[in-house]
Amino acid sequence: MKRITTITTILICFAVLAFLASCSSGGGGPMIRGKLQHNYGLSIDNTDVVITIDSTSIRADKRGYFYYRTESGAHTVTAAYADVARGMSLLYMGHVMVSDNELLDLTLYLRDSGTADAWDMYRKGQYGAAMGEFLTLDSGPSRIDALNGLGWTAWKMVRDYDAAYGYFHEAVKDIRAVEARIGLCGIELDRVNVEGNAAFGRAYQNMCLALNEPDGFTTLPRHDAVKEGDMLALKALLGYISGNEYEAQYILDNYSDKLTNETNAHGRDLIKVLEKFMGK
Repeated sequence: MKRITTITTILICFAVLAFLASCSSGGGGPMIRGKLQHNYGLSIDNTDVVITIDSTSIRADKRGYFYYRTESGAHTVTAAYADVARGMSLLYMGHVMVSDNELLDLTLYLRDSGTADAWDMYRKGQYGAAMGEFLTLDSGPSRIDALNGLGWTAWKMVRDYDAAYGYFHEAVKDIRAVEARIGLCGIELDRVNVEGNAAFGRAYQNMCLALNEPDGFTTLPRHDAVKEGDMLALKALLGYISGNEYEAQYILDNYSDKLTNETNAHGRDLIKVLEKFMGK
């Protein structure tokens, strides 16, 4: 029995050494620690995503993580995934800069490639053109993101609650469309002055559903700069307003990194308001 235990220990040591070697191939220098993520609620096999850093192709593990030892300087990173049967085509393109011996954490947010032109129009403020483009996609492979885009566009154009709600609700009806959940939260908050506690409750519920998604989220670079830290700041403030000071304090104590590094200007303002209310 002791011999078996000894052999097992040796094998484990070899396995650990092999893993460390695979993470450190090429000796010293900077390393990219990457993570795949997408916001559209349909599960994908992360090992099928084709990741390219400069001209080198690599693969992530089942959880979507990968490690890549590289040289200091600028690097081009792309990731692509396609599933013809389900009509999914996701893409990430970006550039990173790493310095000597840096460990760079990089999240690759895969976006629906079919809606790229529509979101480009949206970012330029061409909401009428964006609406028309999204409408041509709302029954095809890019349907979920098109509905998400229609919701954001309807709200930006004329603050049309009914239209935006209809598009967002359709997007989240069958799958976890995180960005549409964030949109629902925003438009419900705008209804609080009309419907009071009912709208407040719906906003809070959608915010919690968005935050319950694994691995975090951001609406960037595709559109509006809403990050996970912004939603946490909002949750803390709404919790405090509702009388749950414990939850507000818990978020401040346990999510300080996200509240500092993953918030836009509005999110930072929410934290300032909360801290003023709490006498900090």
